[in-house]
Amino acid sequence: MRVSCGIRYYGAGLGVPGASDRVFEPEWELYDLRDDPVEVRNVADDPAYAEVRADLEAKLEQYQRHYRDEPYRGPDTPHPAWGPHDEETLERVRRVFAR
Repeated sequence: MRVSCGIRYYGAGLGVPGASDRVFEPEWELYDLRDDPVEVRNVADDPAYAEVRADLEAKLEQYQRHYRDEPYRGPDTPHPAWGPHDEETLERVRRVFAR
């Protein structure tokens, strides 16, 4: 079973400039690239992939410990300062995403 790198969405923009202030349920995405090379069917909650997901969760935890990246627990979780950002760059980003 070949699987792409899983993705963990926290469901929050974490104060990143240009990110939404809306909060969603956290979720995982996981795709089997052999059976689904265009990544259409999310298998993150499929019991057949439980071991793969558990391995990815353990790897994420290991990396977060190594890099002192505190796991996201909700809006009060400390996060890095996003910057420095100049207003001109942020305005260009706003225009791109307003399209």
